[in-house]
Amino acid sequence: MNNDFKVLYQKIISNKGEEVGIECLGRYLDCYENKWKNPFNLDVNARCELDIKIINELIRKVSRFDRTIKFISVNIDLSYDNKIYWRYLRKLNSCLNAHGKELYLEVLENR
Repeated sequence: MNNDFKVLYQKIISNKGEEVGIECLGRYLDCYENKWKNPFNLDVNARCELDIKIINELIRKVSRFDRTIKFISVNIDLSYDNKIYWRYLRKLNSCLNAHGKELYLEVLENR
């Protein structure tokens, strides 16, 4: 388990605003070893050194799952090291834009 990461979860939202998948990003998942058993999870333990092929595969599988999906919304906790977030999010955003999708950020409030 990688409990250091404070990205709590990712929501994949259709253009109707329906929630079609929620997965915890705060726990460790190695995408290479798990052979994409769940395409909505990313290997957060890689600390943003994510291969662009993994992100492309995520988008390909999401698109095949539901072609109405237009947005990927990521909830983030800004109390963690921001550089890690921004490197990951910039790469993901570029890839999403190339596929006609958008990345929305929701900042979690400190509790």
